[in-house]
Amino acid sequence: MPDPIFGKPKFPLWWAEINWLEKLPKNTFFFLWANAPGNNSINLPQGHPLYVITFHQERLDHDWILEQSARIDAPILILNDGSCYDLPLPDHVQFYNYYSWHHHIDQIIQWFPTKQPRQIKYKISNICNRITQSKMMIFTALMEHHNHTDLLIKLGNWLEEKNVHSWQPTGVKELDEITDVFREKYLGRTIMVDDFCNDVDNIQSINSNPWQPFYTQSALHFVSESYHYSFMHTDRGAFTCPGPQYSEKLYKCLIAGTPFIPVGQFQSYKFLRSLGLKFNYGDLDLSWDDDPGNLTRLQGIIRLIKDLKNYTTSDIVEMTQHSTDHNIEMIWSGEFYRRCQDHNSTVRDHILEKFAS
Repeated sequence: MPDPIFGKPKFPLWWAEINWLEKLPKNTFFFLWANAPGNNSINLPQGHPLYVITFHQERLDHDWILEQSARIDAPILILNDGSCYDLPLPDHVQFYNYYSWHHHIDQIIQWFPTKQPRQIKYKISNICNRITQSKMMIFTALMEHHNHTDLLIKLGNWLEEKNVHSWQPTGVKELDEITDVFREKYLGRTIMVDDFCNDVDNIQSINSNPWQPFYTQSALHFVSESYHYSFMHTDRGAFTCPGPQYSEKLYKCLIAGTPFIPVGQFQSYKFLRSLGLKFNYGDLDLSWDDDPGNLTRLQGIIRLIKDLKNYTTSDIVEMTQHSTDHNIEMIWSGEFYRRCQDHNSTVRDHILEKFAS
């Protein structure tokens, strides 16, 4: 995504699908491609008749939105890929589910247009480069419950203690034991699969390459997303964080035709299913995807990791093949793109009917 635009954008925008924003009242204030977090020192200026904020490819900064809504009494429109669930938004803040996922997938295909065949050599793959609570637990569970020859795994040493809650126990015995194992056996180690380990390469036009062994050589990929929190208790009360938030980590699986387990916010499968994709993975229990609880959802994924010991690599390929074939066709034929666009067109028409000058 581009740098955030704070104020009046210069139309046409690089993402043509949102050029209709120009039809909104001329004094509308825009904050497009807002960062999250990263808005702490930014306040929306008062005195405008309408405000439009988009969070695309960045998670919705709910704390900042609630702070700004207390300062601004004009309508604030929020465009974001997922759902706001039960976020306690005031009446003048209106949330719209507006997809950008198809745009990101299309961009990656333009960067890496040559399909490469899947040649399965491993049962499971996973990348834990920047260590976070969920990434660390999934990595450790895979390493502890599967033969290492069945795994294609990368472990980095990029650790900020805030991302593992300063190693504070969760109170869930199973998860705390996994954390202890990681600290005893893996903390400070690196497991390298390639030479992608420098900041120069850490840009999306390079790290979005779907034709890597993690996707083309594994029967199942565990997508460890950067943000995995859904149900939260804060000083604002209890609510479910807006989402799900996807990244290039998940897009690469869809493009390469790699069956995947999303380790992120809850209902990560649900929204993709609503757009026509399929995730019918045979006997694998995916019910944890509908659990908003962060720790209980992790427990469900870890149970799945343990259960996968009962299946061979060939079993997993067979159980996921139908969905994989369907999803590849949806992505590469443009049907997924068209469904996202159709949804966005409906949202656009609704907003313009209500707010256009």
